[in-house]
Amino acid sequence: MDYIAPDKKVKEDIPWIHLLRVIACIMVVCLHSLPYGSLTGTDNYFRYVVILLTRPCVPLFLMITGFLLLRNQSSDIDPIPFWKKRIPRIFFPLVVWGVVYSWIPYGVGITGIRDAMYSMILSPIRYPQEIGGILWYLFILLGIYLFLPFLSGRLFAERSIQKLYIGLWIMASFVVWLQCYDETILIGNPWYAPFDVFIYFSGMIGYLILGLFLGKINIRVPRLMLTFICLGGILISAAIIYFISNPVTGDYPLSFYSVPSIMMSACMWLIFRGGVLSSEIIKTISKYSFGIYLSHMVIFSVATKRLYEISTSPLMQLSVMILTFMGATVLTAIIYRLPYHKYTIGT
Repeated sequence: MDYIAPDKKVKEDIPWIHLLRVIACIMVVCLHSLPYGSLTGTDNYFRYVVILLTRPCVPLFLMITGFLLLRNQSSDIDPIPFWKKRIPRIFFPLVVWGVVYSWIPYGVGITGIRDAMYSMILSPIRYPQEIGGILWYLFILLGIYLFLPFLSGRLFAERSIQKLYIGLWIMASFVVWLQCYDETILIGNPWYAPFDVFIYFSGMIGYLILGLFLGKINIRVPRLMLTFICLGGILISAAIIYFISNPVTGDYPLSFYSVPSIMMSACMWLIFRGGVLSSEIIKTISKYSFGIYLSHMVIFSVATKRLYEISTSPLMQLSVMILTFMGATVLTAIIYRLPYHKYTIGT
């Protein structure tokens, strides 16, 4: 989720990036607006379908970050200027929303004042446990920004190196997948040193390199054919996730690092890459996307979640998603007009 514009000298307005960001933002809100607890029948399977179809949400944000951040990077990154520019735009919102999500559970009667205080104090190093789980992504971004300057500039500039890295990253993802089913020693993974041979290629940075690679790749396949191929890839990925998951128990063993998630994310990226759909509404929502991400759980926890006390039907779930997204958009628009908004929504 790259909410930090590239340097002004290379800043561009890329319509399909706006569209992809909006789609990923909608996916996140839909995923987090689902009812909790045990459901049965159609209600449960509708929730499962939403979980299935929103798998690419975080990967797409990271791919956007990689493309925007690295597409004009042809050499090593100078750490100190890079950190000074980017880390405050993530760290300050993390602190602010850590406080918000520490006190909302107290305000709605979920926790006591001591728990709220404890959660607030720890929020810079641990996201608030009750409803602040979305802040995990900011910790991931901070880690990525800290590490990026130590990668070789060749990785950002040379297609052959990117292909090699992505290949090893996918192999690492297979290991992560296998470890969902067998926690014993796999390619070197003893209890006293839980690391496998590919561990240093796994993780979210792979999505940045994948976004960089797929964002600049020259595809000679006709667009309509490419769309059908990618839709097929999405269906195959969804089928794999479906058959190895259990919607009744809520067991979804595949993480964002799994090969089906990578495949689904790459296919969705290619479908929309180069798209010409653009409007001021899409651009505005794209600009607000970080704020929508940060604030949507406020709307859901305080307001829209209560609708599930009436019903958890597919229609109600869809209504809650729409109302949560609209509420978060309005709240972000208000925050955007306040002073120092870059410290609260990073924009």
